[in-house]
Amino acid sequence: MYFWVEMLKKIVLVDDQRAFRQSFKLLLRKVGGASVVAEYDSGEEFLKNLNKKFSAEIVFICIELAGFTGIETIRKAVKKMPDIVMIGMSVYQDKIYVEQAIEAGARGYLLKFSDNFSILDTIIRFPKAEIFYSSEVNPLGNIKFSKKFRVILTDDSESSLFVSEYILQNEGFEVVSFLSAFDALSFAQKSSDACLVITDYIMPEISGIQFSQKIRQIRNYKKVPVMLLSAFVNNKVLSDASENGINLVLKKPFLEKELVSAAEKLIFEKKI
Repeated sequence: MYFWVEMLKKIVLVDDQRAFRQSFKLLLRKVGGASVVAEYDSGEEFLKNLNKKFSAEIVFICIELAGFTGIETIRKAVKKMPDIVMIGMSVYQDKIYVEQAIEAGARGYLLKFSDNFSILDTIIRFPKAEIFYSSEVNPLGNIKFSKKFRVILTDDSESSLFVSEYILQNEGFEVVSFLSAFDALSFAQKSSDACLVITDYIMPEISGIQFSQKIRQIRNYKKVPVMLLSAFVNNKVLSDASENGINLVLKKPFLEKELVSAAEKLIFEKKI
């Protein structure tokens, strides 16, 4: 098991068609992982409620709104709250609309009547991972996981190392694995493009905690997420991990999906 509380992403819908909002909520329910906390039928009403108490993480907005258009609303919302994730929606796939939405600050453009199930799942799980498009309008083609994310993995147990490496490689990650923590550190000194570091807790040379301390001293790894694998998890281990730059502790033995989910969350969100 891994130690975080899975929270539903808070979603806001801005669309002047009630029937579409209802159908979109049904789709979100099927996708899972999200909760619609507010609905607005105009950009003006949405912007009035965009204040310090606003806690939603993702806003899906129609670009063809009357009054303030969706494009104008996106631009004003992003200017007011730069970290907000705005996803434009439209029945039009014209390039000019796509470009205007992205230029205004949208992090995606979805066609309302496209098959958006898969892309919605990715948006909800990793809202800041990339710019999202329905397949029909994506100017870059399908770019999800087109880049192989490099993971540095160290574990003194050959069998444990093999299992973790196999699981991650099977999901498309590029894994550089080491039985020696010092060899892993030496590699990190020469290579700065890893997106995640995974270390065992109890190792003969240095502990996973000490390994984390040392890799954090390498300039390009100060902010790279670190995951600790351990069969022994208690309050002291969790406290030591937190105090020494470890982002997440995953308890051994773990399920395949737990390791993959933990790796994806740390790489895309870089937080627990």
